[in-house]
Amino acid sequence: MANYINLQPTDLTYLSWSLSRSSSGTAGSFLKSYEEINEKKYYYKMSNYDSVRGVIGHERVK
Repeated sequence: MANYINLQPTDLTYLSWSLSRSSSGTAGSFLKSYEEINEKKYYYKMSNYDSVRGVIGHERVK
C-alpha cells in the first residue's frame, strides 16, 4: 500500500468529526473522521483538541 502525505493546508470542515470512528477501534482524545472517494476510505485524525482552545499542538511527519 502506498502512503500519501498532503503537505498543503486542506479545508476538511465538511467532514463530521468525533472522538471515536464508526468502525472498530477505541475512542481517544484525538478527533477522527473519514470520507469515501471512488470506493476508497480515507481516514483523518486531528493533532490535538481542546474544547476551549480548539485544535492545538502538531504532529511531525518524517
